[in-house]
Amino acid sequence: LPWLVLGDFNEIMLSTECRGGRFSTARASQFLEVLNDCNLLDMRAKGLRFTWYRNQRGVVLAKRLDRAVCNVVWQAMFLEAYVENLCRVYSDHCPLLLRHGGSRDKAQDRPFWFQAAWATHKGFERIVREAWGRSVVTGCSCRCHQV
Repeated sequence: LPWLVLGDFNEIMLSTECRGGRFSTARASQFLEVLNDCNLLDMRAKGLRFTWYRNQRGVVLAKRLDRAVCNVVWQAMFLEAYVENLCRVYSDHCPLLLRHGGSRDKAQDRPFWFQAAWATHKGFERIVREAWGRSVVTGCSCRCHQV
């Protein structure tokens, strides 16, 4: 059966997955042992290096506590899949976005072209005025915030 587990594991695997604070080789070894016992592999991640942040007495602690792990069956089904570590919004943890690596929408690759016929639409001026009056927010986590 294909398995994917994604979320806050509250542990790190490597010393490079933390900044500030202490790295425990024993805890990392136990975490890796559990993953190995369950035949789970760490998925590749893009985006932010750390997924959890805390300011403790003026020292910023950062760790990669959140991740996705999968078994070889799942990995074979989704060869191009990866996790994107997004920017934090409200939590001290970053949201994770699972990308399956499938085909992209070709419309994303095309430049915007204004069509003169649009200006003849009855509500054109009102639509443009309303659209331009909105504040511009970009990025997935910002769109999630709006919802």
